[in-house]
Amino acid sequence: MLGVKGLWGVVTALMLTAVPSVAGGADSSAPSVSTDIASVAPTGGQIIVTLRSASAESCTLRVTPSLPGWPITVAPCDGDVTRNVSIPADDDTMDRTYSFKAKVTTGATKVATNAARVTQQHRIRVAAFGDSEMYQAVLVMSDILGRTTAAALNWTAFPGLVMCQITPFVKDVSASVHPDLVIIEFLGTNFAACSKKNPRRSSAWIAAYQAATIKAVNAALNGNPNAKVELVDAPTWGDNVSG
Repeated sequence: MLGVKGLWGVVTALMLTAVPSVAGGADSSAPSVSTDIASVAPTGGQIIVTLRSASAESCTLRVTPSLPGWPITVAPCDGDVTRNVSIPADDDTMDRTYSFKAKVTTGATKVATNAARVTQQHRIRVAAFGDSEMYQAVLVMSDILGRTTAAALNWTAFPGLVMCQITPFVKDVSASVHPDLVIIEFLGTNFAACSKKNPRRSSAWIAAYQAATIKAVNAALNGNPNAKVELVDAPTWGDNVSG
């Protein structure tokens, strides 16, 4: 299990996966559009779009979804046409794909190019569940993650909540948010009726606790089979978090 420091390391590692990747080259035998990178982070960034064609009367570059200043028409259109493009920050929780393509015109002949695609990666979706310890932790997590658009936090935590109560919450959140990272923290308290059926720390109590944990984890994975699920223990004395 992870403490507070380890937990922040997991979130940071996921955020660092949202880095640009290089786009592949295009066939130079026909008019073509290419980009210098194939993906940008949720915070946006600069990309270079290049249209390569032989001599033409005009060419029109388009992008979907639209961006300010597009479409762009160049006349005459001879050789490489290059444009620097600013991709704005995106607050969505799903990937967004920008498709760049062009139409090259010479007389009555119009040739459509390939589509060069750039994916803007979504914010890392974090879902946290737990008792009073998690309730205190999410205040810090919300503050830290609130400083960036690279991650979004959805949390369900309040004092007295126990593991055997959490599955319906996990199921609902996972179905709607499809989190990339699910954090589950409980101290093993015995406040709810569902946790009082057996003496605390007895074999039957431990077996029931394990079964409830497995149900919660499965509920999380139903929302996103590729999600990372972390079972987190409470911080020990001496742990601290620095912003």
